[in-house]
Amino acid sequence: MGSVLVDERRTWQRWQRIALLELQAAGLSVDPRTLRRALREGIAARQPRVTQAVLRDLGADEALSARIRARIENADRPLADAATALERLSNQVPLVLVANQGLHARALLEQAGLGRYFQTLLLSAELGVSKPDPAIFRRGLAALDASPDRVAMIGDRLDFDIGPARQLGLLALRVRRGPFCWQQPLTPQECPHRTFPSLSAAAVWLAP
Repeated sequence: MGSVLVDERRTWQRWQRIALLELQAAGLSVDPRTLRRALREGIAARQPRVTQAVLRDLGADEALSARIRARIENADRPLADAATALERLSNQVPLVLVANQGLHARALLEQAGLGRYFQTLLLSAELGVSKPDPAIFRRGLAALDASPDRVAMIGDRLDFDIGPARQLGLLALRVRRGPFCWQQPLTPQECPHRTFPSLSAAAVWLAP
């Protein structure tokens, strides 16, 4: 969902702005460039719970990290090309969304008119299982009633999307934009079969 269907930049920018203010207020010597570099390095290194790990590495304790988390509001918005790409795809193939998202995601997609393109929305917060656990991908396969060799997975993360998809035998397509574009494959299994700059480009290739 992130960076494929929705633009996460405002949420990430808000996190960086609030984190910087809180870190500096706590007396920690952090400037915008240092914070951005730490975030990029954390993403590239596959730090679990990357924002919390970055804050910890910059000297924040758990109380400060919790205060920053409490101030963040999700500001994701649908990408301009999302509806056109989904319509193109859904006219030719059934679609299922598999996403590590909270309960807000269903409302966001429905309000934007994007939910109607999917047979079902599989959200980690509702299922109690999240990527990269293969179980959530198997739920998607079951919803499609299709074997892995008949399914393409489109995602932006090598660790949470491409690797698990390839492990299960899916066609793994990467949309390389958003903060996780900084990731580089660590193993051959994390190499996507194809890479695209947007969902629209992937849709044209999949559904010419």
